[in-house]
Amino acid sequence: MDRKVKGIAISAVAALILIAAILALIPRGSDEPTVIKAQVTGLDAFDNFVLDVTEEQLHGIGADVGHEMYLDVNGERIIAIHSHNWSGVPHAAVFLNHSQSTNEISLGMYNAHP
Repeated sequence: MDRKVKGIAISAVAALILIAAILALIPRGSDEPTVIKAQVTGLDAFDNFVLDVTEEQLHGIGADVGHEMYLDVNGERIIAIHSHNWSGVPHAAVFLNHSQSTNEISLGMYNAHP
């Protein structure tokens, strides 16, 4: 993916997240029995969006490390990979990461800086 396309993709995801500020997190492949509402509370050290959810809440809806999650933002559905410290996240993929060092859940695009 060239820098211009990557930059546009990052901007689009960031705009969706900032406009909504509230996300619905749903395990991919589920019949949507459980949804977590999350808000963006700030940025982490890598400029990813920090969410006000916990790892325990994600496990409570059946989301585990390596699973894909649906993120519903303003009627748009984005797929993100649930990870621990970005393990197993492909280049430029959207992730929902549990940082074990800070115990925060963050959302961003892996190695996608233009």
